[in-house]
Amino acid sequence: MTTPKTKTFSLTLSNQMILGIVLTVLPVIGGISYMGITLYNDMVSVIDSYDESKIKEIELKLGSQQGRIIEIMERAIITQEKASDALALSREVAAESRGNQREVEATLRSVRSEVEANLEGIRAEMKALRKATTNPLGN
Repeated sequence: MTTPKTKTFSLTLSNQMILGIVLTVLPVIGGISYMGITLYNDMVSVIDSYDESKIKEIELKLGSQQGRIIEIMERAIITQEKASDALALSREVAAESRGNQREVEATLRSVRSEVEANLEGIRAEMKALRKATTNPLGN
């Protein structure tokens, strides 16, 4: 029987392999580092540009705009109430006007019928008077 040969494995890296690994890993690490540094600088610039007075100024403007909006809403409500009152008043006046018109028309009809009755009476008297003057004997 033969004895098994023991195989040995050696991890020896050549200069060319080391250079290839470095050239592969270096751009990845460099890109990630660049992005991290850029993000950090952006965050620092945002933090540095933060100004409490600008925030207070914006809050003050927002408060004044809200005040104006509330005032405009109150004016709109008052205007709506006035319009509602005007509409109710106009309806009341229209109803009163129609009532007055009916009353005037009724009065006018009664005066007209009275005048027509008087006119008929006068015509009858005129007819009788004509008859009496043309035929004094009544023949």
